[in-house]
Amino acid sequence: MDTAVTTADEPLLRGIKRQDLQEMLREVGLAVEYWVPKLQEHLGVTSAQALQHLEDKDLQQLKSQAQYPWEKRALEKLFKLSHPNSLSETQKSQVEMIKNKQKKAEQVLQELKDLLLEGRQQQEEAVRKKEAELRQVMEIPKEYWPSPENSLREVMENVQKQLNLTEGTLSHRQNLPDRDLVRWASGGLALQGIYKTRYRRDLIEKRQELLSVPKEFSLYGPEQGTRMETQEFTSSHAEAMFTQAMEKLGFSVTASAKGGGWGFSLETGTDHSKHSQSKETHHSHSEQSYFCSTKFSYVPLASFHFPIDQLQFSKATLQELKCIEDLLAQPAGLDKLPLLRHKTEAFFHRFGSHANQGPLHLGGIYWWKAISEGFQSEQLAEVKQQSAESLNSYIRGSYVGFGVKVAAGVDVSDSHSNASSQSTTCQNLQTKVQLSVAHTGGPPEANSFFQWKAGLVASNQTWCVIDRGLQLVPIWDIILSNHRSDFKDPLQEIDFLLNEMQTAQDKYQELKTICTYRAQAFLVLLSLTATVGVTALSPEDKTQRLALIRHHMGQSLTEEIVHVLSKLGAGHDWENLEKDLRLLIDGNFEATISSLQMDEVRKNLQSIFHEKDQPHEPHNNENSKLEVIEDGAFQELLQRLGLEHYYPKRMSRANFHLIYKASVYNSQPSSEQELPFYFLQKLLMLDYELRYLVFRDDGNTQNEVYPSALNQEKKAFDPYEGLFEDPDAPTNPSATNPRPHIHPMDIQMAILHCADDFARQYILAKLAICQFALPFLIPNPCSSEIEFSLWSLRQIRRSWQEARKSPKEDKNNYKNKQMCCVSTPVVSFIRVGNGFSASKSQIMNCLLSKRKHDIFFHRHCRGSSKDCLLMGGVVEVCWFCPGGEDEERFDTCLTFTNLHGDAKEHEKQLTFLQEVSSLIVVLMSTSDDNKENRKIVRDLSQSPRPLICLLDNKEKTMANNSNQKVIIGIRNRNEGELTEELITTIRRLLQLSDTVLSIEDCSHIARKHGFLIDEDKRECKEAKEKAEILMALLKETKISQVKENLLPLQGQLWHLWCKKDKELYHLREKGNRSIEQHKCEIETEKQRIRHEQLTRAFPLNDLIQSVLEILQTHSETHTTLYFFQWLGMFLNNLTAGHLEKLNEEKKSVWTLIQTEKRKGLNSNNLKGWQNQVEAISIEISDCTLGIEQLLREDSLYL
Repeated sequence: MDTAVTTADEPLLRGIKRQDLQEMLREVGLAVEYWVPKLQEHLGVTSAQALQHLEDKDLQQLKSQAQYPWEKRALEKLFKLSHPNSLSETQKSQVEMIKNKQKKAEQVLQELKDLLLEGRQQQEEAVRKKEAELRQVMEIPKEYWPSPENSLREVMENVQKQLNLTEGTLSHRQNLPDRDLVRWASGGLALQGIYKTRYRRDLIEKRQELLSVPKEFSLYGPEQGTRMETQEFTSSHAEAMFTQAMEKLGFSVTASAKGGGWGFSLETGTDHSKHSQSKETHHSHSEQSYFCSTKFSYVPLASFHFPIDQLQFSKATLQELKCIEDLLAQPAGLDKLPLLRHKTEAFFHRFGSHANQGPLHLGGIYWWKAISEGFQSEQLAEVKQQSAESLNSYIRGSYVGFGVKVAAGVDVSDSHSNASSQSTTCQNLQTKVQLSVAHTGGPPEANSFFQWKAGLVASNQTWCVIDRGLQLVPIWDIILSNHRSDFKDPLQEIDFLLNEMQTAQDKYQELKTICTYRAQAFLVLLSLTATVGVTALSPEDKTQRLALIRHHMGQSLTEEIVHVLSKLGAGHDWENLEKDLRLLIDGNFEATISSLQMDEVRKNLQSIFHEKDQPHEPHNNENSKLEVIEDGAFQELLQRLGLEHYYPKRMSRANFHLIYKASVYNSQPSSEQELPFYFLQKLLMLDYELRYLVFRDDGNTQNEVYPSALNQEKKAFDPYEGLFEDPDAPTNPSATNPRPHIHPMDIQMAILHCADDFARQYILAKLAICQFALPFLIPNPCSSEIEFSLWSLRQIRRSWQEARKSPKEDKNNYKNKQMCCVSTPVVSFIRVGNGFSASKSQIMNCLLSKRKHDIFFHRHCRGSSKDCLLMGGVVEVCWFCPGGEDEERFDTCLTFTNLHGDAKEHEKQLTFLQEVSSLIVVLMSTSDDNKENRKIVRDLSQSPRPLICLLDNKEKTMANNSNQKVIIGIRNRNEGELTEELITTIRRLLQLSDTVLSIEDCSHIARKHGFLIDEDKRECKEAKEKAEILMALLKETKISQVKENLLPLQGQLWHLWCKKDKELYHLREKGNRSIEQHKCEIETEKQRIRHEQLTRAFPLNDLIQSVLEILQTHSETHTTLYFFQWLGMFLNNLTAGHLEKLNEEKKSVWTLIQTEKRKGLNSNNLKGWQNQVEAISIEISDCTLGIEQLLREDSLYL
């Protein structure tokens, strides 16, 4: 339905009915003899009927012919008389039209039911015709009607549900007056200014209200019609940019932006752009890809236009401009010009530089999206087809509710929020298609497109600004038109605001003194881009201007300028010409030459690749792999796990924070490529079984029964036979060596190598909750570099209680700390040599866990094998945290590290552990005659560090143990006895060592050894510095007063506002008041509270201002994520100790209360203690400060 033409001829006023143009002119007071010729000459209007088809731009053209100011107002009145009635009349007719279609649909539906009751079949002609009639009445496109495979009865039931929901939506209508609606829609977006610069972010950034609503303001019917549009994107950035532009600028600007309208282009994000295509040719096959297909239904319901003579500044805008004028009037001083510039820049950022004239449109947009990620670039065509099919199926469901449940929960003010989503997967591609629906405007509770559209038409409170038009008016024109009297010297004000023009002249003179061609380049570029209006110059205009430049400056143009202009050619590539001119302005003439050469090279390469694509493809793939992964075994492992396109560090938390069927059903992986997914899903659910994931192919099992053995049933079985045969000879000569299954720890390490810093931190935090050892030193499988996990371990916290030092102590020493910052003795376990019968990791498990929980994965764990690729050289870390009991194995917190593999093969890790350890435990054998192994053990025995040698070939403890060096035989030893001896020995030796280090301390030593510290990245360090600055501000205030003083929007006033907001939706106590009166009183009270909040909050304190600046400056970088992680950890450390004391104090007082209650006494102390508990609870609430409180505070300013 085209809502723009629904009532084309009905609501015309009496002037149209009289069919007399002259009479209408006389009625508004315009001279017939002057205006009749003007109407005919400029617009071709000769009758009253023609007036109804005039648009706002025609009105503006007539106003230019006015002789007196009052004639402009008379022309506006004539324009209103000739157009349809008020918007409310049009809206009523639209609602009535929907109701009529509703009745018609119900009638057809009933007729269809009758046919089925008569026994007619779905494939019969009469039934098919009636079904087609129902679809036409419902205005459902044929491609979105359920297919014949679906049950017609079920389709009819769903249609009936939609009709019932739509009827209920139409019955609840609430509408605002026109003036209030403009302020309400999209938060007053129509009144907000636009800062028109060459930067896209300035155009779409939210501004304050530049304008006030004109006194004689009214809405009209839409000038545009309903339309269905499709957009495709191959990057999430392009898709987000398009969405932002639609939200902030509207449909017309976004559509025109493809051609560079308003100084920016969206072509860089669509499939049809040259930029995207050129980038795609450089993507390697292993790179992760993205594709989004979006369809949206654009439904305009009203429009309006701001005539320039009615544009009035808001009070805040006028006040700021007057402040600038006052500064201009002050005597000259050293700080006057900087202050003026700062004030002007702040004004532009707050209010913008231009206002929208329109035509602006109100209404709504219904979005459907299909997103696919993680496929290879050569699969793009197949992914597009898969996404299109999935999206069409999804849209079909949202029309009639068949096959998909479209749930909603979107706030009207949230102009683009996901309302529902589901995922489909193509088995061939192994790629998920994430489907979602979103609303811009419309009722948030709508469960289908029909219900949404009916609710949108019925209530203008659900409307949003969906188009802001293309006509911009600069603020200086508004000053000259309507605010001359508000300023002492408006021309002076305008001169200052237009000082950029003078700046341009100054820049030309400055460049001319440096270099002639740079100055000429600046002049040519200015000539090709400068415009008095707001619309960018067309190519035709640029061609004319360039011809004029060549005519007037042809003889004086420098060789550099002539060269650049000659590159334009017949294709008129204005974008590259302007780019080259900017290079000349910067003095970079060589780049313009290389740019021309690169164009030729690029064309040649493209032609070569186009002609010889197949022969070169394998070679390019090989080089691509070699550049990224040089280790063939590691490459093969990644391919088997399906992780090759995530390496290195390309996997984010969003890649596995998804809900699948396997998340709620206990299923097993069906292929090796599903192993990482199952690992991460089990990790999300804290399922410790994740360490035992194994996939064995039935056709490749190692426990194969050979046919030759089955044919020897009659042969006698002798277990000693073959005992002395060659051990290297295969059991079955005809059998081939099967490919071993992937080791469980290889799954974990491969995922960690592919995870980015935030995903790795999250994974290690989850592994720590599962009580598993964590990777501490991680060798890079493709180089000799070793990564030190500091950032990854930052969020690990532990609680422990140290045993009482004397029986007189009443309390245990309870602690809860960030383990990276806790200084403890470090006990390191290493292995020197190979082929031992004992397992070092298993010994550590017995030592650390009474219940024999496998903290460290060892050779006897389920799924373990000798074929482990990525654990060699890895140093794992875990902590022993005592519980405060007398029988605890260790009295204090200890750090245990475990070096995997033979120590002699990992010299860097061994040297590091020697330096940081308080005690080293070595698993070795005295029968090992390897010289390198013996040297390592001798070096350890000669160092001052305490040492324990576990001898795999000896059965008892050696008697000649020195004070700090202990030798223990472990062969054939009882496990419990050995564990007790180890505990006793470690406790004694740790008393002799004074070395205690934290992970942070170890990082300084690791840095000296050349290890890569994950926190040394620039973004991480920069974010930490910013977080430390904020913490310095926080520490200046007492913890219990931070919320009150620095977070003013979240105090008691916030609680009152939330209470009132809740009351608004639970109108229980209305007394003698009507519901509307009650709601009005609550809304008034909410506004009063909000006003008081803002009064307290402004001017912004240093903390909030700093946070907002960081969010603005680093909105699209990882720095923000690092910043919030750092800030959250710092806040936790700041408040943790104080909260522990308060909770302990509350617990002790609560114990007194319970004791007093058990005595049955109602003493005065009881009341005092209860008041004390309440006071402590309030203080705990005041001292609870985290990142969520800061984010909530920031959001309340928006």
